Amino acid sequence: GAEAQRTTMKILVGWLAAAVALAAQTAQWGVWEKRFAGAGAELTAAARLRGPDGAVHQVDAFWDGPGRWVLRFSPDKPGRWRYEFRGQRGSFTVTPSGAPGALRLSANRRYIEYANGAPFFWLADTAWNGAIKSTDEEWARYVADRKAKGFTGVKFVMTQWRAAPDANAFTAGPRLRVTAEFFQRLDRRFAALNEAGLVAMPVLLWAIASKQ
Repeated sequence: GAEAQRTTMKILVGWLAAAVALAAQTAQWGVWEKRFAGAGAELTAAARLRGPDGAVHQVDAFWDGPGRWVLRFSPDKPGRWRYEFRGQRGSFTVTPSGAPGALRLSANRRYIEYANGAPFFWLADTAWNGAIKSTDEEWARYVADRKAKGFTGVKFVMTQWRAAPDANAFTAGPRLRVTAEFFQRLDRRFAALNEAGLVAMPVLLWAIASKQ
């Protein structure tokens, strides 16, 4: 009857509210991401994020294809965060986590450590073109293998190289065109490393000769 329908509606509304609240949560040292629509003819776009301690962070957004900008950030403190980007405002909640945090130089400047003070042992594999040329399945298998063998990081190149001429980060011409799909693919490579607890160590540019 009508009462059963009202009860069902209340349950659905409560479930949706809980789902929305959960979706707005991010773990400390995790990845918070917000996508924005817009033509975006400018070369750069930045947002302001205010942490629960009042500290303000200016974070660059990045172009992710026609009409798409992405704001991505790793929050270092739990609590309520607020953002402002191109007149749009919002907030998200960061929950505490046991993640060790970002890497930093130790206070005595003698070694690298995590944000929680735990020392970081640099044992990195060199995948080089692996991130560019591998399929998602191949990369997942590679990452699992390196994690099982005790590696702590992976080095790889970020732009087309002699060994990967078919994987172009950009194309030249009258106007330089960035290939969004290339970097979306690399996003998945970073995500796999993060999920496995390995540090991504990208080589942003690699020149083989003076004219390249």
